[in-house]
This record gives sequence, C-alpha cells and structure tokens, in this order.
Amino acid sequence: MTRLASGERRLVATIRQMLPGFATELLELLYTLPTMLRLDRPRHRALPPDVIYEQYNFFYLAGALVAKRRSLPLLLEVNAPLAEERVRFSGLQLESLARWAERFVWAPCHVGAAGHGCARRACARCRR
Repeated sequence: MTRLASGERRLVATIRQMLPGFATELLELLYTLPTMLRLDRPRHRALPPDVIYEQYNFFYLAGALVAKRRSLPLLLEVNAPLAEERVRFSGLQLESLARWAERFVWAPCHVGAAGHGCARRACARCRR
C-alpha cells in the first residue's frame, strides 16, 4: 500500500467516526453519481462495451444504472449479502434503503456469480 492510500484510509475512517451511521450510508449511496459519470464517459460511447461486469458492493448502483440506460447485460459477482452482514455485525441504519438497493442491483442482472452459499441464497431471493 502506498503512503497516499494509507493516508486516504485514515481520513475515511476518521470521517466515518465523526458522522452518524445514516450519514455515512448516504455518502456511500451518493458515491454512485461520480462513478456513474465515469462509466458513462463519451470515450466509452465511442467504443461501447458489450457488457458491464462488476463486483457487487454495498449501496453501489452505478453499474446497474448504466447497464439499464444502455440496454447492456449486467454480469455481477456477489461474494456476500452485504446488507445482511451489515445488519448483523455493524448496525446498519438505513436497512430498508440498503435492501432496496440490493434488489435494484441483483434483480436485473443477467448472470450472477455468487461465491458462497449465503450469497447464492440472497441473490435467489432478490431475483424472484
């Protein structure tokens, strides 16, 4: 890890400690906006992708939104049901919003690669 990355991690950890839980969760959700803009840059329109592949992350909607907007298939790697884990282990504040975001991303994905049994079961529930 570089010094810069280490410093950024400390900064993020400090900000997280200062803010109430719901605020950090909203910031995680808002991170979708700059990421979506990066995914949908004009240079990507010149040589458009055939598919969007991403690893599922908590409150991360960018790939699903761009895939829907461009009518592209979404290939999603799910390693864990993160909303469920956060509820159980770290006191998720915006549980309803988190579960909605998870369904929003998982439901329309064309192929889901779930690494663990609990992730497979959670994906199956969202895709019904």
